[in-house]
Amino acid sequence: QRNQASGRDGSGGASVAMLNPNLPDRRPISMPVQAGERLSDVSDRLGGRQLWSVFAWRLVMAVTTLLLTGFFAFEFYMVLSLNSITFVQAILLGLSTISFSWIAFGTATSLCGFLALAAASFRPRDELELPQKPRPLKSKNALLFPVYHEDPVRIAATIQAVAQDCADTGIVGNFEFFILSDSRGSETRREESQVFQSLSRRLKDLVPVYFRWREDNYGKKAGNIAEWVKNHGGAYDHFVIFDADSIMSAETLLQLAAAMEHNPNAGLIQTVPRLVGGTTIIARLQQFAARMYGPLLAKGSALWHGRDSNYWGHNAIIRCRAFAASAGLPVLAGKPPFGGTIQSHDFIEAAFLRRAGWGVHLMPEMEGSYEGCPPGINEIIVRDQRWCQGNLQHARLLSYPNLKLVSRFHLVTGIMSYLASLFWLMALLAGLVTAYQWLGHEHNYFPDEVALFPTWPVMDAARALEVMLFTAIVVLSPKVLGLTYALFFDPAWGRTVSRLKMIMGFFVEVMLSGLIAPIFMLAHVGALTNLALGRDAGWAAQGREDGRIPLRNAVMQFGAYTLIGLAFALYCFWISAALAGWLALIYAGLILAPVMAWALGFDSKYLFFDWLVIPDERTPKPVLVRSTALHKQMSRRNVETADDADAVSPQLKTA
Repeated sequence: QRNQASGRDGSGGASVAMLNPNLPDRRPISMPVQAGERLSDVSDRLGGRQLWSVFAWRLVMAVTTLLLTGFFAFEFYMVLSLNSITFVQAILLGLSTISFSWIAFGTATSLCGFLALAAASFRPRDELELPQKPRPLKSKNALLFPVYHEDPVRIAATIQAVAQDCADTGIVGNFEFFILSDSRGSETRREESQVFQSLSRRLKDLVPVYFRWREDNYGKKAGNIAEWVKNHGGAYDHFVIFDADSIMSAETLLQLAAAMEHNPNAGLIQTVPRLVGGTTIIARLQQFAARMYGPLLAKGSALWHGRDSNYWGHNAIIRCRAFAASAGLPVLAGKPPFGGTIQSHDFIEAAFLRRAGWGVHLMPEMEGSYEGCPPGINEIIVRDQRWCQGNLQHARLLSYPNLKLVSRFHLVTGIMSYLASLFWLMALLAGLVTAYQWLGHEHNYFPDEVALFPTWPVMDAARALEVMLFTAIVVLSPKVLGLTYALFFDPAWGRTVSRLKMIMGFFVEVMLSGLIAPIFMLAHVGALTNLALGRDAGWAAQGREDGRIPLRNAVMQFGAYTLIGLAFALYCFWISAALAGWLALIYAGLILAPVMAWALGFDSKYLFFDWLVIPDERTPKPVLVRSTALHKQMSRRNVETADDADAVSPQLKTA
C-alpha cells in the first residue's frame, strides 16, 4: 500500500493528485525495472555498424593515449632503474603510470577536438541527422523541472523566460511545463505553491504550467522523473530535463525536438550546457575554464562516442516510450552507500537506452544550452561527495548483461574521476619515500644476496627532469590548445574579448586551478574514506546563491588541510630544497586552503577578475537576459500576495 501511495509502481496518481489539483489527466505508461536479464533478441535500432569515422577516431584516441602513457612509463622506469628498482619505486611507477594515463586520455580527447574544430569540421559524424531548416513540429514535448529545496523564484523566472522565448519563436504550442517538487515541509511547500501558482496564472494564456509534490521522495531525482513518466509519459513524445540552475533557448528546444522527430531511433540527445551566471571568483573561474577548454573536450568526446554517448542528467531531450521501456533503474542489494537506489542515475539510464538499441548522441554544436555552477569551494566539495558515491555504485553494474562496451567505459571513467585522486596521493607518498631513500637517508647498501659491490640508490637526475617537463606539457596541453583555439579560431571569443584579456585570464585560471587541485584531491580522498567506512553522502539541497564562508568557519573546516600542507612542506625541505621547489604548488595549495575557501567565495568585482570574462557574458542570448531580469524583478516584489495565500489548497496547508 505504501508503494502504491507513493507512486513507486506508477499507480499512485490518485494520492499524488490530492495535494496537486494543478495536474493534467493521467496518461500512464509502463516503466518496468531492468532486472538484469540477458537480452537475446535486442537489435540496434540504428542498424549496421558505427560509421568508419567513429572507429577511426576511437583508434586515434587509443593510440594517442597509449603512446603518451607508454613513453611516460618507459622514461620513468629508466629514471628509477639505473641500478635496480626497489619495491617502493615499483609502486611509485605503477601508481604514476595509472595517474598519467588518466591525464593522457583527457589530453588525447582535447587534441582530437582541437584538430576537428580547427579544420572547421564542427559537426560530429554519427548517424544523427539534424534538419537544416526544422519544419513545424508535430511532437508534443514536456519540459521537466525537478526541484528539491531550490529557490522557487529562480525556477519561475526560468520557466517564464523559456515560455516567452518559445512564444517569440512560434513553438509554444508544442511544449508544456512541469515543476516536479520533492521539497519537504509545509512552509517550503507553501512558498513554492505561492510562487508557482502565481506563475501558472500569469502564463495560463500562453502555456500550461503544472506543478506537483510527491508524498514520498523515494529514489530522489531519478524516482521523481520516473514517477512523472509512469503517470504522464503516455501523453508526450519527448521530455526535456532541466536542472534547477539550467536554462535553454527556444531555438535549441526546436532543434532538439526536430532532431528527435527526424531520427525516430534516437533515444536521447545530450547538449553541452555552458556555465553562466556566476558572480563569485570560483564560479567565474569555472565558467572561464569550461568556455575556453570545454569545446575541445566536448568535440573530441562526440567524435569517438558516435551513437554510444553519455547522459549528464539535464539539458537533454529523451524519447518517452524508449525511456519508459528500457531505463527503469534497479535497486542495488544492500544498504547505502553502495546499495539501495542508484544515486548517479544518468550514466546508467544512457547505458540502458543503448542496451535496448536506442541511439544516445552528444551534440556540442547546439548552442543556447546553459547551466549555473557552484558559487564556492564548499559547495563543490558537497556536490562531489554525492557524485563520488553515485559513481562508485556504478562498479556494481559493470558486469550488467548486454551493456555496450563504450557504455561500460563511460562507467569506468566516472569511477576513475574520483579514484584518480587516491592514486595521485599514493603516488606522491611513494615518491617522497623514494626521494628519502635516493638521498641516502635510509638504504640497505649490503643486501642479503651475494653481490660484488654495494647497492647504491641511483637515479638519473637529468632524465627525471625531462619526465617532469614531459608530464607538465601533457597536463597543460588541453589548456594551451583551448587558448589557441579561442585566440585564432573561435569567432565568438574574437568578437567579444580582447586577446590580452584572454591570455591574462588563462594565466589566472592556470595559477588558481593549480592551487585548488590539491584541495580537491584531499576532499575526494576524504569522500572515498567515508564511503569505505559505510557513511552515506545523503541528499542535501545544493547551494547556488552565496559562496561566501566566514574565515573562522573556513579555518575550522579546512584547518586540517593546512596542517597536512605544512607537514608536507617541512618534509620536502628536510629531504631537499630542490624537491621542495618542484612540489611547492601542492603544499602551497594545502596550506592556503582556508584562505582559498574564504577568498574565492567573494564577488569577483572586488579583484582583477574581469580577465575571466567569457563571450556569453558580453553577448548573452535573449533568454538569459530575460531570465535574469525576471529573477531580479520577482525577487524585489512581494510574491506572497493575499490572492496567492488564499490559493493554497487546504490539503497543502496540512501537508
